[in-house]
Parts: sequence; structure tokens; C-alpha cells
Amino acid sequence: MHSVATRMLRQAAVAASAAAARRRHSRAAGAQWLAVRRQHWPSYTPGRAPAAPITAIATPVRVPGLGASEPAVQPWAAPAPAPSVDMRPGLGALWQGYLHSLERSPLLTKAATSFACVVIGDSLAQLIGGAPYSAVRVLRLAAYSASVGASVGHFWHRWLEAHVHPEAPGSTKAVAKKTALDQLVMSPVMLLAFFAAVKLMEGSPAEILPYVQAKFTFTLLTGYALWVPYNIAAFKWIPQDLRILAGNTLGIAWGTFLSLSCVNSAPAASACPAAAAAVAVAAAQASAGASE
Repeated sequence: MHSVATRMLRQAAVAASAAAARRRHSRAAGAQWLAVRRQHWPSYTPGRAPAAPITAIATPVRVPGLGASEPAVQPWAAPAPAPSVDMRPGLGALWQGYLHSLERSPLLTKAATSFACVVIGDSLAQLIGGAPYSAVRVLRLAAYSASVGASVGHFWHRWLEAHVHPEAPGSTKAVAKKTALDQLVMSPVMLLAFFAAVKLMEGSPAEILPYVQAKFTFTLLTGYALWVPYNIAAFKWIPQDLRILAGNTLGIAWGTFLSLSCVNSAPAASACPAAAAAVAVAAAQASAGASE
């Protein structure tokens, strides 16, 4: 009996000691939790609502000694406003759209550029020169420039940039060689192809040779006066993907100038259809590689 009583007393003492330890641990943890609350929330008093409105977002942190997570207040920051987008149309937006199209679909964009520019250039040449307007001729020239001229010019200029002094594409030696190759090799070939295509589209293949014999030399040598200086500037300063646009734009300006000169100098407007035809050749050259 004595041993049983002793064992029971010892168990009771151990239980009382454990309970006292738990109470001490609970009081210490509560004091630590209260200190953390007062550190982040100075106006906090247990059992009373906060005096100031909540202006912070809580993120959970674990307080040592507690089994649960307690929110710690962090400063609140307003979200940044969304960047404004200017949706107003303008030349800058159109130009950026054109450059984006060139980057995504360079060949298709150059073909569309050639088509549009030849339509504008040849239409102006016909209207200013006094020739009866021919939509069929405009569409023929535009189709040739968009299909043959733009594609040949696209790959030709990429080849030149890749094989003629690619380490220094803007150097004097590179510009001189590329201009010589373009004007002495590509221009004659593309001019012959253009004359042949015109007669084929007109349904007169038998007239190709007489047409070439009558116009080839004069057209080629006359074109050198404009396209050689342009080529030097283009190879020096104009990026290759923009050369078709630049060449077609120059072709429109050149055609308009020739037509206006004809109207101002001729005794009658009927003398200008020949000038309009010559302008059509220049417009085709502008996108066929002979002028880029």
C-alpha cells in the first residue's frame, strides 16, 4: 500500500508540474504575440476595436510559440495605372503598321507596295498626259510589278547584301559594286522581261522583238540618269526592305514630273500620250529591280 500511494503522489506531482509549465508557456506566447501586434499596430488594445480604419493588407507570418499563423500588417500600395494607348490614327501609326507588316510578311508587303504605287503612278501619268485612261493597262503594269518586279527585287537585294562585302555594306567599294551589278546586269535583264511581258499581256507576242529594238537602248540609257544616283543613295543609306517602297515612290514622282513637263511644253495635250507610255516603263522599272 505504501508503494502504491507513493507512486500516485509522484504521478500527481509530475502532472501538476506539467500543467504549470504549460501555463507559463501559454503566458509567454501570449505576451510575445501581443508585443508583435503592438509593434505593427501601436493603437491596439486587447478587447477594444481599433481606433483607426484599416489601411493595410495582411500577409500571414508564423509567430514563434504559436501553432497558428497570425497576419502581419504590411503597407498597402495602390496598383499602378494601366499604360495608356493612343488609338488615334495618324501617319506615325500607319508607318509603324507598315514596318510591322514588312517584318512579318516582307515579300507580300513589297508586292502590295509595288501594286499600289504603280496604280497611282500610271494613273497620274495617264491623267496628266492627256491619254485616254486605260484601267486595263494600269492593272497589267501593277500585276507585273507586284508579281515579277517585287519578288525579283526582294531576292536580288538580299543576295547583294549577303554576297557583296557583307562585312561593310555601306562602304564606298560595296556601294560601287552593288550599283554596277544592279545597273549593268539586273537592269537590262528586267527591262527586256518587262517589254516582253507587256506585249504578251497585250496578246501581241510577234511585236516583242520590234518593240525591244525600238525602245530598249534609249530607255535603258535614259534610266541611268535617274536610277544610278538613286542606287548609290539607296545602297548607302536605305535599308534593303525599304528600297522597293523608296524606288516606287521615286517612280511616281519621276512620272508626274515627265507628264507635267510634257503638258507645259507641248503645243497640245495630244502630244503627251507617248510621254505617259514612257512613264509606265519607268514605273515598272521602279519595282522590277532596275531602280532599287
